[in-house]
Amino acid sequence: MIPILHPGDRIEICARDNYAVGDILVFFYKNNTLLVHRLLRVENGRYLCKGDNSFRLEDIRKEDIVGAVCLEHD
Repeated sequence: MIPILHPGDRIEICARDNYAVGDILVFFYKNNTLLVHRLLRVENGRYLCKGDNSFRLEDIRKEDIVGAVCLEHD
């Protein structure tokens, strides 16, 4: 997520009822690994996210979302 977030940055996560395009989401992915990616669009109840420096688009379910980044700390 460089240049917004860097390795070692700490973030605060806020759970919400709804997420907007552009939000940076924290979600469980595959083997319960946490990922931090930006929400690009929502289609048919699926959330399509991608890291700012990534080529891969992740297709996730709302129930896998932990929350959105609401504050970052150095």
